[in-house]
This record gives sequence, C-alpha cells and structure tokens, in this order.
Amino acid sequence: MASTEGQGKGITEEDDGVEKSMEYQLKKYLLLLATLVATVTYAAGLNLPGGSWPEDAPAKGRLAGDSILRETNYTRYIVFYCFNAVSFAASLVVGLLLLVLRKGVTVYLLHFMQMVMVVDLLGLVGAYAAGSSHDRFTTACGAAVLVSGVAAYAAVAILSYVVVSFYPRLRRTPTQSRNQAQAESEREILLVLAIFAVTIAYVAGLNPPGGFWRSTEEGHHTAGDPVLQELHPGRYRAFFFFNTTAFIASLLAIMLVVDHRRNYFKLGMGSFSVRYVALYGFILTALLGLSGAYAAGSCRDSKHTIYVLSLVAPVVACIILPGLLVDKATDQATTAGMR
Repeated sequence: MASTEGQGKGITEEDDGVEKSMEYQLKKYLLLLATLVATVTYAAGLNLPGGSWPEDAPAKGRLAGDSILRETNYTRYIVFYCFNAVSFAASLVVGLLLLVLRKGVTVYLLHFMQMVMVVDLLGLVGAYAAGSSHDRFTTACGAAVLVSGVAAYAAVAILSYVVVSFYPRLRRTPTQSRNQAQAESEREILLVLAIFAVTIAYVAGLNPPGGFWRSTEEGHHTAGDPVLQELHPGRYRAFFFFNTTAFIASLLAIMLVVDHRRNYFKLGMGSFSVRYVALYGFILTALLGLSGAYAAGSCRDSKHTIYVLSLVAPVVACIILPGLLVDKATDQATTAGMR
C-alpha cells in the first residue's frame, strides 16, 4: 500500500528516501547557499569590479559614479553583468523552490531545482572569471584552475563508476560501513565550510586587496586595474592563484555534497568512499587556498607573510587532530561493545 501511494506521487518509497537524504535533508544549508550567493551577487551588481569614476569628465562623456570597467573594457563589463545577474536570479529561484520543497515532492521538481542550481553556480563562475581577470596571466591562470578542477571532478565520478561497475564485491551498504546519521552530519558541516569559502573567495576576487586605480597613467597603469597588480605583481599573482583555487575547489565540494552517493568500499578492515575522500580533498584545498590568498593579499613584506604562513600548520593540526581522536575513540567504543 505504501509503495502504491509512493508511485501515485511519481516517486517510489526507495526513491523518496534517496531524494530526502540529499536535497530535502540539506534543505536549510542549500537555502543558506542560495541566500549567500544572492547577497554577494546583489552587492557585486551594485558595486561593479574596477570601481567607479570619482569625478565628472564632460569632455569624455563621463559622470561621477559611472563604472570604470564599462569604459575601459566594455566586453568584460557586459559578460560580468550578465553572468552575475543570471546567478542572482537563479539563487532567488532556488530559494523559492527550497521553501516549497516537501518530502513527497515529484522527481521532476527536484530535477528542475538541480538544473537551476547548476545555472546558479555556472553564473557565479562566469561572473568571477569576467570580473577578476585583468591581464593575460589572470585569464590563463583562472582557465587553468577551472580546467584542473573540472578534470578532478570528472576523475572522481569516473573512478566511482569504475569501482562500482567492475568491483561489485568491494561495495558495502551505508549501514555496514558507517553510521548514517554521522555521515549526514559530516556532509552538512562540509557544505557549510564550502559555502563559507566560495562566498569569501568570490568577493575577494572581484575586490582584490589594495583597491583599484581611479585614473589612467600611460605606461604605468590603467583605471580600474588593481593597485596591487602594479606595485606588487608577484603578490597579486599569488593572491589570485590561491583565491581562484579556493573558489573552484569550494564549488566542486558543494557539487559533491549535493550529488553525493553512498558508495563505500572495503579497504582492509575498514571502508572508504571515493567521493568522501575527494570531498575532504576539495575542502582542504579550499581552506589552504584561502590561507595562501590571505597571506599574499594582507601583507606587503616578507616578514609579515612568514608570520601569517606560520599559522597554517597549527590551524590544519587543530582541524585534523580532533577528527582523528574522535574516530579513534569511536572505534575503541565499538570494539568494546562487540566484546
């Protein structure tokens, strides 16, 4: 009877459980993602990258408050504006869909919401690429990091498929491998970290430290270009690389969390998940990228940079050690209970 009712809703009991464990159980965190994306894209649309002209210039047809980027690079301005607007609108749609999301919702609505979320994140990537690229290096660096991230995500998906398809004996069910509630809790925490990283990296990429030049000086700088890029090119490149890496890694982590599949595999006496290993790798990459971007962008001399970098190891240790201690205590408790 329950199965018949589930089919009447366009989704079986088993499928309903799968959908509920993904979008429905992550509902409040996906709503947080949509809210923060709408916030940063709204702010970026009102305060465009490159800044605004401080004074009128009637001879050049320029008014104070007009976008500098629109005059210096109109193509980049249009591309950024379109992608940013698409991401803003998509995040609002995702937020509205999440508000009406229920356990018994049809598969079609879930697929539509997933499609809008993909459009939302792709719009964010396009706006970041157009708004943060100021020369050949930043364009090439951003493209290289994006391609590397997509390749890593594809490798994870292919590896998961290969292991499941060709080594079915290694597969374990979630109840055999680990506590389901603990896995869901970890997924929620990792999603919050990824959301935190992607919003910070997006804002920092569009508004790099040091601000923008407000005027053009032939042979020296162009209005709308980052000041740090001209005065400290090495630091600016390091900042851009680390910040872009954090941005892309956090986006991939979000995609892995939302598209998570519980495929656990035996490995000796324990078990592991290809997607979970990749997820932790992306999160760690994002946090290290933020640390590197902070060190490069917040300091202007080597001494203070070393001070900031020296904090990375203790922070990473504080993140990893508690998890290891908790896992060890859990294993000991499980072993004692079996005895």
